[in-house]
Amino acid sequence: MGPMTLRRSVQSAARRLLFAATIGLGAVTSGASAQVAGIHGWHDPYENFNRGVHRFNKGFDRAFFRPAAIGYGTVMPDVVETVVQNVVNNLRHPARAVNYLLQADLESSARTFGRFGINSVFGLGGIADPATDFGLSDRPTDFGATLHAWNVAPGVYLELPFVGPRSARAAAGLIVDAVIDPVTWLLPSRHDAALWSASILDRLSARNQSRDMIDALLYESPDSYRTLRTSYVQNRQRQLDKDILEENLEDPYAE
Repeated sequence: MGPMTLRRSVQSAARRLLFAATIGLGAVTSGASAQVAGIHGWHDPYENFNRGVHRFNKGFDRAFFRPAAIGYGTVMPDVVETVVQNVVNNLRHPARAVNYLLQADLESSARTFGRFGINSVFGLGGIADPATDFGLSDRPTDFGATLHAWNVAPGVYLELPFVGPRSARAAAGLIVDAVIDPVTWLLPSRHDAALWSASILDRLSARNQSRDMIDALLYESPDSYRTLRTSYVQNRQRQLDKDILEENLEDPYAE
């Protein structure tokens, strides 16, 4: 990629970032302005729509995604699954490091850049994870967490097709994360298909490895929509507030 091509890519990414941030933050703040009483600002005014999407996602999982995940986990050697997951996770580190910078968490940003450098060089492009052995444990984050650090409210609860539950804040974060990821700027476009394929395989591995838990949420609860919603909200609270106590993880939608 030449200097002019890189410059055009960065300029295009900057424009997309501005547009995505404007639209995304507009969705978050408009949702926040309509808040009803609830813990941490969570609310679900689009429940009927969300339940329709939930039925679609559940049907897709039952018919396609779950069987594919089980099949992939059955035929693929564990070492290959681990390699794919390591490589995909390593490529997520630059965007995470950028988000930590935006959160003014310089220590976590430096650690994340360090993990990426060590695993890319000594881990052969992320195939292995020597950074963990060096004491640089993985610290996932995203632009939704950055908005949280900027005191942006969660906004409305959403269930997105093929993606699953998100707050409006986290949904906006998905868009911005895709734009600010340095990997998307610097990696030649001819590798896009390989990146997408690896990401899909990574999701299949995650679905299969969490099969018992996800199956219980989707297929063994009397109201899978409500169970999944509560599980997402509480897990997100844990991610964003490391010091929160279990007894404070209430269901904001409890009647």
